[in-house]
Amino acid sequence: MSATPLFDRPIACVTLELDPDPELLRLARLVVSGVASITPMGLDEVEDCRAAIDELCSTLLEVGRADATMCLELRTDGRSIHAEGEMSTESEPAIDEVRRELSEMILSAVTDRHELDISGGRGRFSFDRSPVASRG
Repeated sequence: MSATPLFDRPIACVTLELDPDPELLRLARLVVSGVASITPMGLDEVEDCRAAIDELCSTLLEVGRADATMCLELRTDGRSIHAEGEMSTESEPAIDEVRRELSEMILSAVTDRHELDISGGRGRFSFDRSPVASRG
């Protein structure tokens, strides 16, 4: 996870460690919506955070090792949210290209910024989301 803080002063930081079970993504969606709810985001923006965590975690599960733990960190400064995730991957991970393109379209619509890196035996992601009213 990130060693440098993304906010001047985070007011909340939640760390989750989950088995690679798609049923447990409900917990990740619940926690990200809880963290986002303490920001000025509206309901649609909170749902965007849920969609982003679902897409990115699902991708990690697709390429992750069956015995690996998915580690998530969700932070907020009270204005915006930052999420990071990471998991060990199979030696030669393969993502379905059609699914990846669809996921990229969804993530572009629901995040301010997102990254996904699957290399070196690790899958990592991050995304940022702020309220529409506070964007550029």
